[in-house]
Amino acid sequence: MKNINDDVKKILILFVIVKIAILFVGVLGYNFVDFSQDYYDESYVYKNYKNSPLISMWAHWDGQWYMKIAENGYKIIDKEMDKFGVAFFPFYPLIMSILLLIVRNPYIAGLIVSYLASFFALLFLYRLLKEEFGSKISERTIFYMLIFPSAMFLSAIYSESLFLLLTVLVFYFSRKKLWLYAGLVGTLAAMTRLIGLIVFIPLLIEYILVKKEDNEKWWTDFKIVFCFLPIAGTLLYFTYLWKLTSNFFSYFLAEQLWSREAFSLNTYIEIFQNLALHGYRNSIIDLTFALVFLGMLFFMYKKLRLSYVVYAALLILVPISSGSFMCFSRLVLMSFPHFIMFAMLGEDENVHYGFSIVFSVLLAVFTVMFVNHYWVG
Repeated sequence: MKNINDDVKKILILFVIVKIAILFVGVLGYNFVDFSQDYYDESYVYKNYKNSPLISMWAHWDGQWYMKIAENGYKIIDKEMDKFGVAFFPFYPLIMSILLLIVRNPYIAGLIVSYLASFFALLFLYRLLKEEFGSKISERTIFYMLIFPSAMFLSAIYSESLFLLLTVLVFYFSRKKLWLYAGLVGTLAAMTRLIGLIVFIPLLIEYILVKKEDNEKWWTDFKIVFCFLPIAGTLLYFTYLWKLTSNFFSYFLAEQLWSREAFSLNTYIEIFQNLALHGYRNSIIDLTFALVFLGMLFFMYKKLRLSYVVYAALLILVPISSGSFMCFSRLVLMSFPHFIMFAMLGEDENVHYGFSIVFSVLLAVFTVMFVNHYWVG
């Protein structure tokens, strides 16, 4: 019990310090940098509650959709614009809608979910890694995730915090051999984002690895069925959309509206021919994140458990197959195995200071951009 309390205090202190720093930078940037009114006007704007900027500036872009869904559900027949909304999976706005019964404000509800989910995600990740890598690597992993350039999304009304928590719990429970719990939280991850579907593959790999380590036959134990539960999360949402729209695959139609399509060589040629520093689909920044994290996979194989490597690879490769590098700076934040690798590299003091400075500066820049409604990811 003492070790658990010490872990909570350690992560809580680091969490609070970094969150306050992000909040401070956000408020400072909001007050001294021009707001992007053009971007704001051209994007879908959720009805404006009378909130201070301290709250509302964390609800731009996707946050507007999550608040809309939390209050109104997926009313696709109301407006043509609502067809975009089914691209947002339901578990995050569902929790928000439950909290709305208490707090009556979607901004507050979304921030409560994101803050609590991000804290517990980092706490369980620390406890997962501590047993395997020791406290130093684990602490450094958490620190890098908190100061990563796109980490302000863990403080915003976005589903990243919840998805990170659920995927970390999949691995945490699997390492504890609690296969039913791992399968159930994997189901919830698959109801949070489409990419959550892929967790059944590393979960199955982890199951086989653990059985082999215990000298047991993995194919004779009925618990292997629990590894496939995440598939049910995606099927449940698609079935709901079929009832709503008469199209089981209406999610993919919505993704096309958001400029995500199936793999196409011409799509990538077009992206590379029209690269901009930070556009929606043709961002040099997103492309850089994709290439760096893709390259790191090569060095993971001999350093990390196979299940971690497969999870990280799928998390990177599947979105690339969508024909876009859009939002990669945000997507890679959820690949905790990459941050373990950063932590290993950070054992060199000079590398650690380098990561800390570069990550922190970019986090400040991205935060100021986000709160002023510039496109970040």
